[in-house]
Amino acid sequence: MKLFGYTLGVTKEDQIAQKAELQARFPEAVKIYSESCSRNGRGAGKPTRQTRGHALIAAKSGTTLATDKLERLGADEAETTAICFALLEDGVHLVAIDDKIDTRKDSSFFDAIKLKMAALKISKAKATKILDEARKRGAGTRKVSLQPEAVAVLATVVSEGASHSQRRKVRQEIVAQHEARVLEMLKEGLGPLDIGKELGLEHARIRSIARHHGLKIDRRFKNGIQGRLLGAEDQKAIAKRLGQGEKPSEIARAYGVNVDSIYRVQRVIGGSVKLKRYQNSRNAGNPETQPQTALGSM
Repeated sequence: MKLFGYTLGVTKEDQIAQKAELQARFPEAVKIYSESCSRNGRGAGKPTRQTRGHALIAAKSGTTLATDKLERLGADEAETTAICFALLEDGVHLVAIDDKIDTRKDSSFFDAIKLKMAALKISKAKATKILDEARKRGAGTRKVSLQPEAVAVLATVVSEGASHSQRRKVRQEIVAQHEARVLEMLKEGLGPLDIGKELGLEHARIRSIARHHGLKIDRRFKNGIQGRLLGAEDQKAIAKRLGQGEKPSEIARAYGVNVDSIYRVQRVIGGSVKLKRYQNSRNAGNPETQPQTALGSM
């Protein structure tokens, strides 16, 4: 039976001491996962819980998860109870040194957890959801939201007890593929709005990837790759095409701009943005081309 360990220290010193204690107590452990609340070795804050996610992913049916205190597994009593229950339901054994708990030898703790679940009004479904969310913290990364298939690959690597350097290498390869997909979509004329919806990324992250690869950001819209700027006449023509039911993506390709710029024109038509902000200098000085309303003279 594989055994994994997990501990959480307030400081880096606590983390090192607790990890050494678990390693001495369980020399057969495949891996001891540990983290601290320390930030860059100075002071204490809230733990990221990424390492806990790795430990929970490794803990599968038929394995054992050991810790010094059960409270290390959750931020509060409710989360700890839910995670313990869900793990036991999955067939994972729990060992807590200070709490004198070892479900490999005694099943009474499972009964006690069930009573506490009822007292805290936590359903089985909610407990499973809490465990899944805790595991996702370890399977993902801090900066990039990965697709489910990528998360599954990382989860497999973690469960096999891969070293930190091996996990980092796999993660870097996945992130590189992820960024390549973002760049491909940007070059196809899609804006961060569409990319964010499809890949589950924030606009700021998409812009960061673009800058990292040398693409200039259009500061006028703050959400797209720099391309041609749309003047008043361009926007009138685009509005007409939109009114005829043409797709924004097709119009964007025709004008060499991203889709977000076309959506911006739609908002101009609706009157939520003033058209004069996006006129070119030639039309801006000509009173005859100035629209009287957001709809202009269309």
